[in-house]
Amino acid sequence: MTANGVLSLVIALALVGLVGITIGVFALRSIARVSRDDPSGWRVSRVAMLILGVILGVASWPLTYWMGYSIPTPDGPARLVGLPFFVASFDSQGRDYVSELTLWGCIGNVLFWFMVPQIALALHGRRWRRLQQRAAA
Repeated sequence: MTANGVLSLVIALALVGLVGITIGVFALRSIARVSRDDPSGWRVSRVAMLILGVILGVASWPLTYWMGYSIPTPDGPARLVGLPFFVASFDSQGRDYVSELTLWGCIGNVLFWFMVPQIALALHGRRWRRLQQRAAA
């Protein structure tokens, strides 16, 4: 993979992360609206997804190294870590390279993985609302 290919991969994954966080914010708002319609039925689901989101977000920090991908280099395989946001790289000898952006990448990863369950619940809530509207009609 060329340097441009690696850069394109890192940018594409970062865009996926930014889109996921943005959709997650809207998902949180959507879940709040649905839970106002049926507070008793959605409160447990909402709290469960918040807890799951916190667990995934916090777990993404120490598991950053395992959320990586190998790339071929002239010196041998290297490893980029952080998913979806790039956090560090390890060359073929195992030396790590980090920057001022490492902390921001870790924070972005925590936010992204926190939002994943919220997005799933919002999609479920959207379907539930549609079924409730059909039943009422």
